[in-house]
Amino acid sequence: MPRIGRDSVATATEILLNKIENYEIKSGDVVSDAEIAKELGVSRTPVREAMMLLVDNGVLERKRSKFIVSPIHLDDIIEIIEVREAIEVKVLEIILNKDRVSLEFLENISELQKKLRENIMVGNLENIFQCDHEFHQILFEAAGNKRFLDINHRINLQTQRTRWLTQLTPERFMETYNEHEQILAALKKKEIAQVKDAMLLHLKKTKENYTSIFSNEKIFNMVTSLYNEM
Repeated sequence: MPRIGRDSVATATEILLNKIENYEIKSGDVVSDAEIAKELGVSRTPVREAMMLLVDNGVLERKRSKFIVSPIHLDDIIEIIEVREAIEVKVLEIILNKDRVSLEFLENISELQKKLRENIMVGNLENIFQCDHEFHQILFEAAGNKRFLDINHRINLQTQRTRWLTQLTPERFMETYNEHEQILAALKKKEIAQVKDAMLLHLKKTKENYTSIFSNEKIFNMVTSLYNEM
């Protein structure tokens, strides 16, 4: 049984997120601090701290004495994308206005795009999701706004479990790659209007994709029933 030191809260948080993301614990399920603590070989205190952290970030809900995995609906995803539209466009504006489009910055994005394409070709979902996450993370880090970074972190915590739904629309992966390429091309030219439009188009397509998934009841029920059997 694993033993955890001073980083027990962080470890418990990661374990809980992984279980939720992989649908071991599903929307509406009660999360047992005792079971998680037993699994990790720690007291219930760091596990409860981790659970309170996830409550603060909207991943769990507290109902009386119980902790429940928050349901996530299409309306939630649309609201999150609307937040992303506001802050990611501003992030790009900061990057260009503060002249943070360095050669290293562009090379890092280009290399990440290469990895994204390679993983799309072999169908490695986990790496596809990671490359997509890192693409946006690089932009936030380049802008250097700590509050935007914090908002982005909170958003990612809430949406990690939804990314697996995109396997229902595999064509979206290459579309995402191409949209990233448009953003990168606009950054290279340092065209603020063009880069903003490219990001807004990317997020618009993301919103449309989730809408199509949630609107197709037959497909959505099929994948959720699959996860319920896991």
